[in-house]
Amino acid sequence: MRSIFSNVNYLFFVVILVIAACQSEEPIEKPYDVQISYATYQLDKPRFVLPLDNESSVDSYAPSGYLAQDRYFFYNKNNKSIYTYQLQDTLFKLEHITKVPLDPSVNFRRVAEVHYHNKDSIFIYDDLNFQGDQPDLYLINVEGQIINSYKLTNVSEGDVMKLDRLNTITGPTMYYHEGKIYMATSLSKQTAKENWKPLLIYDLATGEKQLRGEFPLLPTTAIYAQYTYSFQFVLAPDREEIYFSFAYESDLYRYSLVNDTWEEIKFEADEFSKPEEREANDSMRAYVESNAWFYGIFYDQSTSRLHRILYLPSTEFSPTTSASDVVEGLVLTADEQRMVLHRIDPDNGNYDVVPKFSHFRTMLFHPKLGPLVQTQLNDAYELDSEDYLILAPVIIQ
Repeated sequence: MRSIFSNVNYLFFVVILVIAACQSEEPIEKPYDVQISYATYQLDKPRFVLPLDNESSVDSYAPSGYLAQDRYFFYNKNNKSIYTYQLQDTLFKLEHITKVPLDPSVNFRRVAEVHYHNKDSIFIYDDLNFQGDQPDLYLINVEGQIINSYKLTNVSEGDVMKLDRLNTITGPTMYYHEGKIYMATSLSKQTAKENWKPLLIYDLATGEKQLRGEFPLLPTTAIYAQYTYSFQFVLAPDREEIYFSFAYESDLYRYSLVNDTWEEIKFEADEFSKPEEREANDSMRAYVESNAWFYGIFYDQSTSRLHRILYLPSTEFSPTTSASDVVEGLVLTADEQRMVLHRIDPDNGNYDVVPKFSHFRTMLFHPKLGPLVQTQLNDAYELDSEDYLILAPVIIQ
């Protein structure tokens, strides 16, 4: 059968391996009183097995996520279907396959984002309808029936655009929470200046739209190459807050759904220096590879901590192949990006840092268990690696 993980550079999931780091005895003081410690990570025993079918072949930008702590889904572009899995003690059990009712006659033609709220409320964004008056958000149920449709943006009238998953790289671009859609936005040449905001809030009951937040840099020219347009955001539903991470900016930003406020969270990392603005004649590849970039942000509800990934410059690691010290059988190759991870307390900015992270194989960020990484224990379990993926939790100490 055909594995969804055959190409490391275009993985279905965001990918991480943890390499243990030494534990510092004393936290390091920052000028703004942030406390830093170095965490030790280790791999727990394999916990989940994900069965794959012969049509499960998707790229790393495919919509995916959790319905709850015991349900996982992903969109398979090969057969235009949403796969729902039940997380059991050892097996991801394929629970349901929902055929997305794409229908050109109602201008429902493409799946650009999925937010799976429950069996009766699956929100799908169609990015082919960002101009004009046709709906761009469709609501379907688990049986693949269209329940409703909505029009969130019309770029031809000066509205913002939905941020493309190619620019966010990791994580969702759209959330549903208590009757409202929260969407990460981007700008077009037609976007009116008063609409230059990173967050769109759409009330499904009234159709009212609001734009909130501020860009650290107005993304009108590509002065940070493709990362000018790249940011990630994550909803913390228990805190009713949304956190924003921009690739070129050390500080984080928070939007409060309750207070309707936008604030900066001061953050500084020893591993990050803000890139200099790119000159027009600079080599794009050389510029990107010689700088560090913040790459993804996740929220762990069990600890109320943010997990933020930082890509290191490619010049900071040796172009050699080495074996993993943590996951049996896994190998780091020269063309795989190196990372560090910061686990941040959003209330005071204190954080743990894992100095060495590696971008390879698979990580699913579970809302309760945290990161799950791929093992290569298929032979030990007598399971074909083309048909099954074996995952184990990472334990933060």
